[in-house]
Amino acid sequence: MDITSSYQVRIVNCSVNLIDTVRIYQEALSYLIGVVSENWDAVKSITTGALEQQRYIEKLVHGNKNREAKYQEFDKMFHKYPSYLRRATITAAIGAVSSYRSNLANWENTDKHTLHLCFMWRQSFA
Repeated sequence: MDITSSYQVRIVNCSVNLIDTVRIYQEALSYLIGVVSENWDAVKSITTGALEQQRYIEKLVHGNKNREAKYQEFDKMFHKYPSYLRRATITAAIGAVSSYRSNLANWENTDKHTLHLCFMWRQSFA
C-alpha cells in the first residue's frame, strides 16, 4: 500500500477563484444579520436550541412551493445559494447578532466613562 502525502503541494491561484465566493457569502451574511436583528426578540425566545433558531430564520428568507418567504429579496439576490452554505450563513448571522447584543448589554451595565468604544473593521470585508 502506497501512502501519498500532499502537505508539500501548493495550490496556486486558489484565492483568485474564491474571491467571488467570499464576496457573495459576505453580502448574504450582511443581509441576514439585518433580518436576524429585526427579528431578534422572536429568535431569542426560541429556547429549544440553535437548530430551531436557524430553521426560523430560514423560513423567513427562503420560500418553497408551499410557503412564501417573508423576506423574498434573499431568494432573488442569492437564487443559486447552496442550502448548506445558507444554513451556515444563518448560523453565523445569529451568532454575530447574539454577540453584539450581549456585548452591548455588558457595556450598558458598566461605567461607560471608563470604557472607550471603538469600531473594528476587518479589511477582508472591504
